[in-house]
Amino acid sequence: MRRAIFISILITILSIGWAVSGFAAEEKDANQETNGLTLNEAVDQALHNCIDVELAEKSVDKAWEERESARDGYVGKVKKYPNTDIPAMYAASAAANEPFFSYLAAHGKWRISKESLEMTEDALVLQAKQYYYNILQHKKEIETKQAELEKAESDLEVIRAKQEVGMATSVQVQGQKSSVERIKSELKQKQAALQKNYRQFKKLLGIDRDEEINLVSPVEYEQAKISSLDNKIVWALSPDNNPYLFMKKEQYDISKYTWTMAVSSEAGHISKEKKGMQYQDARKEMRNKMHELYDNLNTLESSYYSTQEAVKSAREGLRVTEQMYEVGMVTQNDVLDSKVKLEQARDALSNIKINYALAKETFEKPWLAMQ
Repeated sequence: MRRAIFISILITILSIGWAVSGFAAEEKDANQETNGLTLNEAVDQALHNCIDVELAEKSVDKAWEERESARDGYVGKVKKYPNTDIPAMYAASAAANEPFFSYLAAHGKWRISKESLEMTEDALVLQAKQYYYNILQHKKEIETKQAELEKAESDLEVIRAKQEVGMATSVQVQGQKSSVERIKSELKQKQAALQKNYRQFKKLLGIDRDEEINLVSPVEYEQAKISSLDNKIVWALSPDNNPYLFMKKEQYDISKYTWTMAVSSEAGHISKEKKGMQYQDARKEMRNKMHELYDNLNTLESSYYSTQEAVKSAREGLRVTEQMYEVGMVTQNDVLDSKVKLEQARDALSNIKINYALAKETFEKPWLAMQ
C-alpha cells in the first residue's frame, strides 16, 4: 500500500515538473519571438522606411493636383466620378475639346501613379523577404561549412597517422591540406556574404549597421493552392487585378482618346498604335510568364518532397552510425561524415523552401516578374 502511494506521489511530482518545464519552454519561445524581428515586422519596417515608397506616394499626390488643375479648365460634370475609367468618361462627355482631352490625360496619369505605387510596395515586400530569407540561409550554410571543416581536419589527422606507418603518401597529405584550406576559404566567403546581406537588410529597414538583429521567423513550406491554371491566367490578364497591365492599358487609353492633341495628327496616330501594340504584347508576355511561374512551382514542389526524403535518410544514417560508434564498429570520423551529410541535406531543403516561398508570392502577384 505504501509503495502504491509513493508511486502515485512520484507520478504527480513528475507531472508537475513536466508541466512547469513545458510552460517554461513556451515562455522562452514567446520571449524569443518578442525579442526578435519577425518577417512581418521586417516587411512593415521596410515599407515605412523606404524612400521609393514615399516618392511614389508623392507622385500620386502630384498627379492628383495636376488632374484637379486640368479639371478646372474643363466645364464637364466629372467631379463626382474620380475613379471612372477613360472610355466611360469619354462616352459620357458632352464636349470633346482640348481642355477635356487634357483633363482625360491627367486623369489617366493619376490612375497610373496609384498602380505604380502598388507595384513599388509589392516589389519592396518581396525584396525584404528575400533579404530575410537569405540571412537565414547563409547562417545554415555557415553551420554546414563548419561541419565540413571539422570533418576535413579530422580526415587530415587520419591521413597523417597513416603516413606515419607508411599507409599514406605525402601527396595524399598535401591533397587533404588543400581541401582543408579550400573549405576554410569557402567558409570565409559565406561569412562575408552573410555580413553583406545583413548590411543591405539593415539599410532597407533603416537600422544602424552596428545594431544587432535577431530573425525569429522560420522558413515555412506551404503548398500553393491552384485549382485551375487557366482561371489564374484569366485573373492575371485582367487589368483590374494586375497593376502592370492596368498601367499599359491606361497608357493606351490615354493615347487612344488624346492622340489628336499631338502637333502632328499622323504622329499622334502612330503613337496610339504603338501603345496598343505594347499593351497587347504585355498581355502575351504575362500569359507566358504565368506558365513559366507555374512550371517553376511544380519543379520546386517535386524537389521539396525528394529532398525531404533525403533529409530523413540522412537523419537515419546518422542515428545508425552513432549507434555503431557506441559499440566500436565505426570511427568518430564516420560519425562526422554522417553529420555533414545531414547538414547538407537540410541546407538543400531550406534553400528549396525559400525559393518556393518567393516563387509562390511571385505567382500570386505575377507583375513582380515583369519588373
